[in-house]
Amino acid sequence: MAAQPSRGQKPFHIVSPVLESLPLSRAAGTKVYMKLENVQPTGSFKIRGIGHLCREPACGAALALLYTGRLQRLQREGRLRAPLGSVVVVVCGGSSIRPAQLRALKDQLGLE
Repeated sequence: MAAQPSRGQKPFHIVSPVLESLPLSRAAGTKVYMKLENVQPTGSFKIRGIGHLCREPACGAALALLYTGRLQRLQREGRLRAPLGSVVVVVCGGSSIRPAQLRALKDQLGLE
């Protein structure tokens, strides 16, 4: 999602299109798509990089909370309601979590 500029300011970055490259598709024998980063405003790579930098540790922290038993500890200490009504699990890119693990987590947390 593109950052929202303040009134009267230009956006930090835009959602750039992905287009098929016909010459590369013909050469490769399959469809090849290219993301047009050349349409981004100057310096936008810094803003997008900061966004990724902030997002990835958040994913790691959420997975650590699930896998280290901290949710259960918070429940035992009365700092987190038990059983939980619902849990949102955000699986980040590159995660190797499997559906069976999510079902086991659901059972472990007492979710229906």
